[in-house]
Amino acid sequence: MIGDERLFFMNDPKLKIKRNDQDIANKKRHIVRYKFASKYIKEGDIVLDCACGSG
Repeated sequence: MIGDERLFFMNDPKLKIKRNDQDIANKKRHIVRYKFASKYIKEGDIVLDCACGSG
């Protein structure tokens, strides 16, 4: 992606998931998870963040 482009995902009304909503509470939840995970890695480690939901 270039510049301010971002991916668009289809919503799933059956599961009541709005995949493109970027509310502040959702961002805070992701930041908390990354801070938690960062305690277990050190500089130079390679980290794969895949299939982790919306974050």
